[in-house]
Amino acid sequence: MIDVQNMKDERGIEIQRVGLKDVHLPFQIRTKKGGYQQVQSNVALSVTLPHHFKGTHLSRFMEL
Repeated sequence: MIDVQNMKDERGIEIQRVGLKDVHLPFQIRTKKGGYQQVQSNVALSVTLPHHFKGTHLSRFMEL
């Protein structure tokens, strides 16, 4: 079986947006009085993937 994952991609195609959506994360927001308020967020994480990069590890978005 051919290992296509390790083959060079000669097509030169850029991916405009790759990422994760509907990610639920807790955040702390500083209040005017100097304290913090905990909130739950719903975010999307994405990047442009230029043609000279083979791919991205979406698990690293969550790690960061």
